[in-house]
Amino acid sequence: MVEKLTTQDILSNGLQLTEDFTLNIDELEAYRDDLRWFGGVYRYYSISEGELFIGSTDDLWKTLKMTISRYGNGNKKLQAAVYGKDDVYLYIYLEPNAAIRSIYEGYMHILYNPVLNNKNVGSYLPPKGKEDE
Repeated sequence: MVEKLTTQDILSNGLQLTEDFTLNIDELEAYRDDLRWFGGVYRYYSISEGELFIGSTDDLWKTLKMTISRYGNGNKKLQAAVYGKDDVYLYIYLEPNAAIRSIYEGYMHILYNPVLNNKNVGSYLPPKGKEDE
């Protein structure tokens, strides 16, 4: 019989996440060949503002470049937060499997609770007084 893992088991034991790349957003262009057509999870962190955003994609280069260059229909708040700053870093976790990326991304939302995500931990909690309904 296979033992079923609960959310608490995962939170207690943790997932072993190690970033494959850590870079300042100004260095992104140098990583073009390393990121193009690779899927993974990415985390924006600002020294002055803390955790900004966590996301996942099947093409890291395209997604990250679109955000930093302020093109496309991406997260406008994130684009504004990273534009013109020199203290924003990217943590990149390569993962080709979409299902595993989703697990990693969700776990990282719980760990870091980034301010610009709609998926932050607070959005999963019921409003005060609604727990018993």
